[in-house]
Amino acid sequence: MPWCPICKNEYKAGYTVCADCGATLVESLDEGKKAVYFGEENELYQISDFMRANGLKNAEISYDEKEGTYELLVEPDDMASAQKMIHVYLQRIAAPKEAKKQEEIHQTYTEEELEAIKQAKEAYIKEMERKPYEDTAKIAEEYKSGADSLLIVGVIGIIALVLLHLGVIPLSLPPFTKWMITGVMGFLFVVFVFMGIASRKSYANLKEQASSDHSTKEDIINYLKENIQPEEFDADLTADDPGMEILYFRRMEKLKAMVNAYSEGIDASFAEYILEEVYPDIFE
Repeated sequence: MPWCPICKNEYKAGYTVCADCGATLVESLDEGKKAVYFGEENELYQISDFMRANGLKNAEISYDEKEGTYELLVEPDDMASAQKMIHVYLQRIAAPKEAKKQEEIHQTYTEEELEAIKQAKEAYIKEMERKPYEDTAKIAEEYKSGADSLLIVGVIGIIALVLLHLGVIPLSLPPFTKWMITGVMGFLFVVFVFMGIASRKSYANLKEQASSDHSTKEDIINYLKENIQPEEFDADLTADDPGMEILYFRRMEKLKAMVNAYSEGIDASFAEYILEEVYPDIFE
């Protein structure tokens, strides 16, 4: 007879879906094997062999297509034993293997090479974490729009509350209610006004920054266009006849070096933003 694995209800033959929770019915409530560890296929086979050598014979390896990873399955009753065996394996076998691997790496490379590899990894991580440049002119306009909205709502709200107290707005309210609404809403509208003023100041600063960025961008673009002849620029980049994708990255690295030399201290994201804009004009 079919059972619901969620509700634990038994159904008559012929039913396939639980009427209460919608779960697919199963022939038995026997939960079957459970995943105790996830990882690479080769590692799981090594752990499985270790388990069999220590008396746990029923471990299986399965590929979970939904998660895109391999999993080690054991019977529910063997879960605790399997976890202990995995802990022992990782501590006594896997850890020494990793240590030996690291030792071999240190023997293969010199200290200078290892330091260079470390710096390259750190640079790669830093590059991945770097946020792309955002156009300050667009950000300034967003601040301006927000500031105007806050000021308009705040000022109109304060005027409406004043008119309400003067009786110009014919709204019949108990005195306590009127004062409570005035206090709460008045505070809120005053906050809107101050936020609008602060946003206006930020807009002024961003507008000045946008003007400076635009000037810097135009200066760098003109410098690159005046000093780059594509044929000469590519002379040392195309000796091994690279594809267009590889050539693009080589060009970009060389362009970045030129920009950094011309404008010291320029933000890397800003420089990349400029190069993405000028690249087609120079090479395409």
